[in-house]
Amino acid sequence: MFLDEILCRLFPEIPSHVIFLSNLIILFGILGPFGYLFLLKPYRRLIAEYRRTTDALNLAERFSRATLDALPDHIAILDARGKILAVNRGWRRFAEENGPLTANVNEGADYFAVCLAAQGEDAPTAAEFAAGIQAVLRGEQKYFSLEYPCHSPEKQRWFSGRVTLLQDKAEPRVVVSHSNITARKLVEEALRQSENIYRAVFETGGNAMLFIAEDGTILRTNSQFTQLTGYPRQEVDGMMNWRSFILPGDMDTMENHNRELWTKVDGSPVNAEIRFVNREGKIRYALMSACRILGTRQSIVSLTDYTVRRAMTQALHENQTKLFRQHEELHQLFQQVEVIKKEWEQTLDCLEDIVVLTDTQGRVRRCNQALLKITGKDYTEALGASLADLLGAMETSVEPSEEGVTFFHPATKRHYLLRTYSYWGGENFPSGNVITFQDITRIRSISRDLAQANRALEAKGRELQHAYDELKAGQQRILQQEKMASLGQLAAGVAHEINNPLGYISSNLGTLAKYLARLAEFVSFQKALIEQRFGKVAELDEKHRTLKIDHILGDIPLLLSESLEGAGRVKKIVQDLKSFSRSDDEDPVLADLEQCLESTLSIVWNEIKYKAELVRDYEKLPRLLCHPLQLGQVFMNLLVNAAQAIDKHGIIKISTRHDGDRVSVAISDTGCGIAPEHLPKLFDPFFTTKEVGKGTGLGLSIAYEIVKKHGGEIQVESTPGIGSTFTLRLPLTRPATQEAEG
Repeated sequence: MFLDEILCRLFPEIPSHVIFLSNLIILFGILGPFGYLFLLKPYRRLIAEYRRTTDALNLAERFSRATLDALPDHIAILDARGKILAVNRGWRRFAEENGPLTANVNEGADYFAVCLAAQGEDAPTAAEFAAGIQAVLRGEQKYFSLEYPCHSPEKQRWFSGRVTLLQDKAEPRVVVSHSNITARKLVEEALRQSENIYRAVFETGGNAMLFIAEDGTILRTNSQFTQLTGYPRQEVDGMMNWRSFILPGDMDTMENHNRELWTKVDGSPVNAEIRFVNREGKIRYALMSACRILGTRQSIVSLTDYTVRRAMTQALHENQTKLFRQHEELHQLFQQVEVIKKEWEQTLDCLEDIVVLTDTQGRVRRCNQALLKITGKDYTEALGASLADLLGAMETSVEPSEEGVTFFHPATKRHYLLRTYSYWGGENFPSGNVITFQDITRIRSISRDLAQANRALEAKGRELQHAYDELKAGQQRILQQEKMASLGQLAAGVAHEINNPLGYISSNLGTLAKYLARLAEFVSFQKALIEQRFGKVAELDEKHRTLKIDHILGDIPLLLSESLEGAGRVKKIVQDLKSFSRSDDEDPVLADLEQCLESTLSIVWNEIKYKAELVRDYEKLPRLLCHPLQLGQVFMNLLVNAAQAIDKHGIIKISTRHDGDRVSVAISDTGCGIAPEHLPKLFDPFFTTKEVGKGTGLGLSIAYEIVKKHGGEIQVESTPGIGSTFTLRLPLTRPATQEAEG
């Protein structure tokens, strides 16, 4: 072993079998045949070490082979002549899937020959890849890579080929790998298409678009932004901040919008109406919609020019003010027509008789519910259908009658008398016929028993009339409630629309007051400074007096104060309108009657202020369990009636009192009063002493029903020529019957 160590140190790269032969020759020459005994033990150990090394190399080779086979890439090792020395499982699988290539690309094949044999669209790529392999083998470059398409008949695929030099002292070898990058290429193509779509939308959209960084820097704009602001892109993109366009007075509001935008985590937009200054220094209005781009620190903003539309809106508002009275008259007329239309439609639907309007060909144009009941059709199916076909499908029988044609319907056992009336719609509407089917079943029965049942018939007629009157009254009450609900919805919409301009009017008036105070201070300072430097200037004093500057500066704060007070009053009226318009179909709540009265007064004040002086005599009341909006409707009816009862000018007094477990509200007026003969019928439906078209006779009837529903009562005291007093008495706790009903 001493000789082994000497030879290993002198010749570190000498093979082990050479060392073994050298030791054998030296020992044999020195010791003769006994030299083999000295070699036996150390070389047995050497052989064992050699076996362990061989096993480790085999294990490493198997591990490397398993690793290469587990990779999805296609990997092969080529020698300097392009011969395939080894391939992994992915390479073999690809060769098997591509059929004809199986025998040409496995171990022992000439890879250069395979590349040069490529045809069609793949030939240039294969030749380039073969040249790259040869360049790496010649040492001209360390590695070579190429992305190329693979034009298979079934589908388009892309691969990334890479050639790497394999270090070997004997001869150069290369490792060739191919990776399937089809998924990546498809994603890149989709991204390119998305980018093109985004660019088209961004550049050709109708609104001004801009990308903004979190610090406010404008990163990118489109051509519409240049048209809107007058600034070219090269002066804006990446250079300007959005804050440079905003008016100083709007900066706080815009900062609030900006904070709201960057605190949103769901990507929902922030919408607002903004003002900005264009390149010419003019103020423009725009509707802004800003949205964060999730996953980035950027936002996209869309601006719609609102300047012209806003000017048109202001002009429209002025025209609306001029036409307000005419609109009110038309609105009242429309309501009357709508009420009459609904009354007739619902009245016809309440009839048991069939009423049908047909055209000249006998097709149904309109009908009531009675026809739909006996035919089993809905309204849309009946419209346009032939009336003869509808009646023919009912299995009716026709009987002669002295009065006309009589139909009998076996399913309902009803008799109908048919009558036809010509209908002329005028020059602009089609003509036709009105056909009625009068239900004469009861009449026929009564006619047979007329002699012995005359009294019963009269009593039944009275009952039917009473039921009809009650039905009609209930119908009118429902119509009135629907009308009030529609009025409430209209009031809510008007209140919402008024709130928006009222907000910035109040804000602008407040800002204007601050600005004018600063201007007044500056004028005073300027005048004092001129007098200090140059003494009194006669022309300046004369101009100051001529223009009445002192009077103007003193009068402006008063004007602004009155304007702000008016805006505040409008805001109060709008709030009361919104409160009045809310639905009151929920359970009763504890409410403040004084607040309910004041809200109602805000709504009807326009009816009162020109005709009466209002006197409030309120006593502290406990909160009342009620429907406050329904009571507001009662107060509104009573206050409007009180104002209409006053001819020129009078007094309306409202008094509230608390008496034990009840509260009372009295509304008095100094109007014309109520005649004694009218007092018993005052709360009957449709009773009115007003002129035709000025009253429906339902206001006090509905008020009576609402108070009764609350477990209370209404009392009336009136003297003709002196005035009237309506007193409402309501319990603090509602009886169980009222709670169950309402």
